[in-house]
Amino acid sequence: MRIEGRKDDVIKDSKGNSIAPVTVRWTFYDMNLDGYQIQQVGEKDYKILVVDSINFNLIRKKFIDSLVHLLGEDSNIDIRIVDKIKRSSFGKIRTTINLMV
Repeated sequence: MRIEGRKDDVIKDSKGNSIAPVTVRWTFYDMNLDGYQIQQVGEKDYKILVVDSINFNLIRKKFIDSLVHLLGEDSNIDIRIVDKIKRSSFGKIRTTINLMV
């Protein structure tokens, strides 16, 4: 299988399987989040930035359950509630960043 796109946008689950940004977007598509970003900081370690909103508080459990399903039962997930997520130079919010690359 070949995944195209920027190398630093592909993260891996706790078993080492690649997860493309589009998979992440589809996982959270129906949650109407104001913004989120998954940063892989270690083999099984992830920092999740979520923009604070009333909606996030309503779907928090669903969001966490979806993260565990996506990243793996044995993943270490650190969720941080933020006011905003830094945009790229093109004005986009990158949904996934692999900081191990």
